[in-house]
Amino acid sequence: MEKYPLKSIVLMGHSMGGAIAAKTAKFILDNLPGMADKLKGLILIDSLEKIALESIPLMKEMLKARNKEFLSV
Repeated sequence: MEKYPLKSIVLMGHSMGGAIAAKTAKFILDNLPGMADKLKGLILIDSLEKIALESIPLMKEMLKARNKEFLSV
């Protein structure tokens, strides 16, 4: 018996996180049949999905450009 059995999944995302939650839900439904029946909800808050989804490919470059370390606390 699993310590924490998976009973249900509800994904929630705000803004860009909404696009990520929607993309994750689609991935689960398309690729993980054992988990798809557990997906019970998708909550998107202040999400303009089309704009957010179009921005996802740009995130890799944005993350590469961020500071790797800070000079002080």
